Amino acid sequence: MKKILLNGELIFGNDTSAPMDLILAKTVKQIRSFREHDRARLLEADTLGLKQRVVDVITYEPMESVSMISLEAGAGAAQSEQLLSSGEASAALQSFKNRRPGISGKIDYNHNTNSSSPIDKLSFNGTVQETQRRSKQYSFVLDGFVSDNRTISGYEEQYSLLDRRMSSEQSNRNRARMVSASGMFGKSLSDNTSLYFDGKGFISWGNSLFNQTKNMSGSIESMSDQTTDKSNIEYSLTGRTRLKHFLSKEKTKSIELNLDGSVNHGKTAGEIADTSASATNRRWLEYSDKITSQSASLSARYYSTLIRNRLSYDVTGMVLYSRSRQYSPWNSLLDNRKLTASSIDADYDTMTERGYANLIFRNSWLHLALGADLSNYSMTINDSFHGIERNTVRFLHLSPYLKAEAHNHALSMDLSYLERVSYPEYSYLLPAVNVKSQYQYYSGSPDLKIPVSRQARLKLSYNSYSIGTVWNLSGSISHIANPIVTDIRNILTDTCLEEYGLSLPAGSQLIRYTNGSSIPNYSIEASADVDIVDVLKITPVLSWNSSGASYCIESVPYVNRDEGLKGSLAVSTIFSTKFSLLAQVSYAVNKATCTDTYLYSSSNLSSSGDIVWYLTDKLVLNTRLLWTRLTNDSELPGFNDTFFDLSMDYHLGKKNDIVLFLKGSDLLNSAASHNLEVIDQVTRLSYNTNIGRAVLIGIRFNIR
Repeated sequence: MKKILLNGELIFGNDTSAPMDLILAKTVKQIRSFREHDRARLLEADTLGLKQRVVDVITYEPMESVSMISLEAGAGAAQSEQLLSSGEASAALQSFKNRRPGISGKIDYNHNTNSSSPIDKLSFNGTVQETQRRSKQYSFVLDGFVSDNRTISGYEEQYSLLDRRMSSEQSNRNRARMVSASGMFGKSLSDNTSLYFDGKGFISWGNSLFNQTKNMSGSIESMSDQTTDKSNIEYSLTGRTRLKHFLSKEKTKSIELNLDGSVNHGKTAGEIADTSASATNRRWLEYSDKITSQSASLSARYYSTLIRNRLSYDVTGMVLYSRSRQYSPWNSLLDNRKLTASSIDADYDTMTERGYANLIFRNSWLHLALGADLSNYSMTINDSFHGIERNTVRFLHLSPYLKAEAHNHALSMDLSYLERVSYPEYSYLLPAVNVKSQYQYYSGSPDLKIPVSRQARLKLSYNSYSIGTVWNLSGSISHIANPIVTDIRNILTDTCLEEYGLSLPAGSQLIRYTNGSSIPNYSIEASADVDIVDVLKITPVLSWNSSGASYCIESVPYVNRDEGLKGSLAVSTIFSTKFSLLAQVSYAVNKATCTDTYLYSSSNLSSSGDIVWYLTDKLVLNTRLLWTRLTNDSELPGFNDTFFDLSMDYHLGKKNDIVLFLKGSDLLNSAASHNLEVIDQVTRLSYNTNIGRAVLIGIRFNIR
């Protein structure tokens, strides 16, 4: 559903959520649903394109305008490491009128009601938009926030190729502020020509304090406690101008020009300190990073239809130029005495010349699209700190694609092939060492090849109208040629690397970016949607997937592969207008291997249930229960997660516009969520602590 009309008028513009809040059900006489061609542009166009679904709400009485003011406040308590107060307050305005700009805005305050972490956050948003008229359209949005967020997380790791285990816990406090503004203006210059502008800008600033404690056991015993204190500021401005002209009265041919530009600036300053009780290097690095970038692009597009508007083609050419500069003065200290002072001053320019063409055919049962994308990308690096002057790398690639959609009565097919390239970042190409932490050092390579991802996908659907069932079968295969992977060198003793001029401590890693071997990924899924007498819907799903990732250790290639079989069953039912239920259960079995080495197998059983129960015309109960159990045969522990949420709304007043509400989250006080994964040669069980049990009671006013 793309648009909702009110008595045939586009009062709400492209906002599909506002009508759900503003139109009372008892005022609705009829709801019509139909498809129409996209008319979002200033001029009628794309008559060859796919139609979009539109809903028209017809009311008993004429409605030229709708508006509502919502006021809400609540207070309660939350349980974390200690008992916390919690609360929320908000004020919102929505106003829409026929042939007038729509206005909406909201101010919201949240105090420890976010289940993921303790947080204080004040946010605001305001929007003015005019999208009803054909000749002129505009919108303006202003939003921002102020927040103070505190998180705790951790992990346990088992190294598959080394006699080593590690545990870590991190705590982070982040104070952030952000303000952004965006706007759009479009105008029809004539019956065949339109001009369009849009722009966006934001500024953010704040500071954070991060502490991490690590304990390593096995062949190397060590413990570290590091604290990072930093502040940052960033701003960005982007803009676009588009001129479109139709070359014929029938609007079957058009030409389009686009000019884009952006400016970005960021600065981060801080220090990293070793805060272990036995540490002698209290502060080991002070830094101040400043990164600026500018970019501009110009593109031109020609579009035309053929063969009675059943065939279309378009050709686009684009030139993109960007320039970035990184300035990073930093000091390395020992016992508060300055040892070295260095400065990284680097800039790099990129130029992308790109051309792509599309050929599209559509009729009543077939949609076929063919295309190709030719890109020529170059990067010039200037880095005096690392002794690199005017080093240029170039990449040229042709990417084809295919998409076919066919349907005939009950049977439909969707076939696609897509190919994309991702160009290496500056740090991947830099043949020098960058210090990421006291124990991690990264080095790039100018000889990297570009990664190319290719994916083929097929989906078949069959609709059995007689029994109300839709059957789906889909499969895909993908792989990345020349993936950029890491080559890890573990430093077992204090080592001096003469080629880089660095001394690395025992227990650290030198990580070099290189190209790995191509790893294919596969997936197959079968599902069905079964409707029983429009009351009960059952959705069984069975899927299998196999994914891989490569990396190197001491230049020896390894491949991680994760294979999994998953089955799930979802049941939703509406017994009456008073009660609805959605229940789901799933079971998954996974096996992880590293080249020829077995890592672990795991099983994951999860279930969830959602109930909405209208106890009376005034009282509504919502409950949600989520339970997950993971077991595995590795040395890492399994886990159980159980979350239970409950909320109740009691409506007052003739229009039910006064609501007393009670919210309870994580009532069983699970207060943690877990994840098991393999990263390079490491099996990791990670967790994030939540606030835990929280209860909130409040009141909401809706003024119409």
